[in-house]
Amino acid sequence: MSVKSFAKVSAFTIVIALWTSVAFISAQVAASLVLLVVTAAFPVVGSINQNVMVGVFAALAYTLALLAAVYIPMLVRIGTTKSELGIGRAIQWKDLGYTLLSIVPYLLLSVSLVVIFKLLWSSIDTEQAQEIPFSDLYLPIHYIVAFITLVVMAPVAEELLFRGYLLGKLKAKINPYAAVVISSLVFGAMHLPAKDIQWAVGIDTFALGLVLGYLRIKTDSVWSGILLHATKNAVAFYFLFINPYVAGML
Repeated sequence: MSVKSFAKVSAFTIVIALWTSVAFISAQVAASLVLLVVTAAFPVVGSINQNVMVGVFAALAYTLALLAAVYIPMLVRIGTTKSELGIGRAIQWKDLGYTLLSIVPYLLLSVSLVVIFKLLWSSIDTEQAQEIPFSDLYLPIHYIVAFITLVVMAPVAEELLFRGYLLGKLKAKINPYAAVVISSLVFGAMHLPAKDIQWAVGIDTFALGLVLGYLRIKTDSVWSGILLHATKNAVAFYFLFINPYVAGML
């Protein structure tokens, strides 16, 4: 590869990674502004339960992120195909098989990376848990909204954005496994809170991204990744909300 070609590919990689990040963050800002305007115009909206509003915010933010990432580049004639998004074919039984086979490797990789970073950087708090915007669930609708948001919307939207759009664009220009690493770094960075950075959470998310990225390359689709992502979130949902509820009933 010539120096000129290398520079061009490197520039593309940086631009597409930054663009995906900007789309993800800007969508959250835009969703917040939309809800503020709607609440100001219709004060009754402010009386809606906070957990329900979190679900509405998530749906709006994910929708805006995907629309921005995919459709805004079309204004300058940079299109995105279904194949690049990883939805060029229908879901198949083998996707479920790959999902089941990838659970243990993900757990081992996550634990290994956290241990390694702990050895290299002893100040990392390995007991940190990812912050969840839902709290005080007490009505069935609250549990339903939280489940749909965490176990359905988040896996589908994030896989389409990070393993579909970002990884799909990158692997067409650079080595597929380098693309997996880059997309995983972006994925992990986007899950770090602006304040009180939770490095252990970022490392775990990065590890998950690596496995999800491998599934995207291996199966040429996002279906296995969506299923694995949903499984991880479902387990977290159970231990965060269902198990305490059941324990309180006993």
